[in-house]
Amino acid sequence: MQSLSALKPFILTQAYRVNCLIRGESYAPLGTDLIGYSSVVKFLEKNNILTIDGDMVEIGTFLGGGALKISKYLERNKSPKKLL
Repeated sequence: MQSLSALKPFILTQAYRVNCLIRGESYAPLGTDLIGYSSVVKFLEKNNILTIDGDMVEIGTFLGGGALKISKYLERNKSPKKLL
């Protein structure tokens, strides 16, 4: 039987996913969204970014968690924009 310390990463990951689902946010793999892209997605929503012509560019993707959240936002809104 596995010890609790061995299960801790799995439990934390599942808790993180559930928290994101409750808040209506996309989740990125734990540890890949280091600056909190949920606030960036809220900014995009608040400022109606999807109504502006053109695609989106992220400069300096580190582990990809933020890019994943933005791409899920575009997907959820059925946007033709691309994240480059």
